Amino acid sequence: MGAPGFWDDQKKAAALSAEHARLSKRVERYDGLASEVDDLEELLSISSDEELDELEDSVDAMRRSLLRRKLVEVQLAGDVEDLAIAGAVVERLTEHGFRLVVDTERRSVREVLDELLEAHEVDDISVVDPPLEDVIGRIYARPVDEIPG
Repeated sequence: MGAPGFWDDQKKAAALSAEHARLSKRVERYDGLASEVDDLEELLSISSDEELDELEDSVDAMRRSLLRRKLVEVQLAGDVEDLAIAGAVVERLTEHGFRLVVDTERRSVREVLDELLEAHEVDDISVVDPPLEDVIGRIYARPVDEIPG
């Protein structure tokens, strides 16, 4: 672009300059990605299988700890004045609807459901993890030394 006469044909020079800029950006992107790949390969080479296993174990422990509560939402077929299930905190949602909060370290969801189904006629049941907002709130409410890992 600095060669004598390059800018004599303005249209041609502008087109070549634009093409040069476009190709330069592509090369920069490629160089950046190549550098990131090199960094990742280096990290993988210095990380041992043992370290990766420890990290996986730590993540699994955190997941178990934070997701140990399950929510059971149940719609009963008949009238129930008060619902009490051992190992679950019960909250009435509607006339026939209840939410049970089950701590799976104390009692399994299966045991809670067995007790519920033996004692009551059930129209609908769903078992879910607590909302992500609750899990995040519990993470920030815990002292650092209580978080697994």
